[in-house]
Amino acid sequence: MLASGDFVGMGIVRYFDGVPVRGIVTEYLPGEPFDLWHCRHEDGDEEDLEQYEVVQATRDYRISVRGMKLSNTISSSKDSKLSTCVSTGKTNISVSLYHHKQVLLK
Repeated sequence: MLASGDFVGMGIVRYFDGVPVRGIVTEYLPGEPFDLWHCRHEDGDEEDLEQYEVVQATRDYRISVRGMKLSNTISSSKDSKLSTCVSTGKTNISVSLYHHKQVLLK
């Protein structure tokens, strides 16, 4: 189990209207009746999260990073036309398995 301040510096993913937005926990704010963690998102927005929210956001970040690693290691035969796309917030990475090409889309 992480101590309260251990979340500082960890990556997060929050969903707004179904759109994932990455960010980072920048500060631990102990308080009454509950502690908060200040987060800054890649789009410049900021918010304070309660413990259950920061736990979920860091979990979602770890899942998204694992998904990126999996999509980048998929291999297939030269004749395969299978492709997959992974959304990372503002950047979409399309991994084409046809001829083992990878294309970065912005």
